[in-house]
Amino acid sequence: MKKFAEKFQNIEIVQVPLAQITWYHNIALMDKISTNEEYLWYAGKTIEEGWSRDILVHQIEYKLYERQLLAEKTTNFKDVLASPQSELAIQTMKDPSIGFCFAKRRTS
Repeated sequence: MKKFAEKFQNIEIVQVPLAQITWYHNIALMDKISTNEEYLWYAGKTIEEGWSRDILVHQIEYKLYERQLLAEKTTNFKDVLASPQSELAIQTMKDPSIGFCFAKRRTS
């Protein structure tokens, strides 16, 4: 609890999103995430997607936060593709298994 209080001493903690996830989720976040922005982003995604603690840890280890930020900054899919296709292309960029497939093709 002390570590949690120190991490968020300068913000008002309300029911959203920190109190809506389990303490077990918060422990995983405190152990694996260094910035408050990223911590809150993962907490929000956990609520939004209904992630278990193991899924949350998996998403952190596969750097979902970084991939999402990168995909939003480096593509023009929304500008050049129609709505269903642009969303599919963006989600494809965020999917670690698809990125792994591309990497395997390039290296073989």
